[in-house]
Amino acid sequence: RLHPKVVEYKTKVKEWEAKHNRDILANWKTDRYARLPEDEPTFWRQLSPDIFPRVCRLLDAIYRAIESLGGKVTDKYHVVIRGEHVPFSIMEGQEKVAHQITKEEQKQLASYENGKSYYRPNFRKYDYRPNGRIRIDILDGSYFRDTDQILVEERLDEILIALYIKSESERKLRLEREEKARREAEEKRQRELRRERYN
Repeated sequence: RLHPKVVEYKTKVKEWEAKHNRDILANWKTDRYARLPEDEPTFWRQLSPDIFPRVCRLLDAIYRAIESLGGKVTDKYHVVIRGEHVPFSIMEGQEKVAHQITKEEQKQLASYENGKSYYRPNFRKYDYRPNGRIRIDILDGSYFRDTDQILVEERLDEILIALYIKSESERKLRLEREEKARREAEEKRQRELRRERYN
């Protein structure tokens, strides 16, 4: 049986796909800085339906390992390790190939050539075919991806270590932010005291 969070995730993806169509051959990287819908399932945009079952099994292994070590899974399907939120991403690679005109595009082109349309349709030059290779980014510069020799599933121990290292760097950043906020609050308090004494 899959981890309960993975089962929940699969259900969300299924419901989302029933309402939202997408071009699986589009370049996923062009949407990196776009504002995504708040209720869009995590990871969904950069995975093809063919690779999805494998990703679910991979998430199941990661979540179970993290929970066995005292961590937990967030509602966004990231993990919490030693009290620190550790985001990561899972994506599938794409291969750039020449665009094959679809039947719908052929109809649009024929409509233009027959004079039924004033504007020549504009089609993209390339398709980006999902290649079935997974890449996991820990969002601190480290990543793990499938190669011809080894799959990411065989590197789970390295992935867990990278997540724990990331949790430590997140802890340090949080402490620095808290210390900075504390200093600013103290400076503000001292300014107020000096103003009161002056008045």
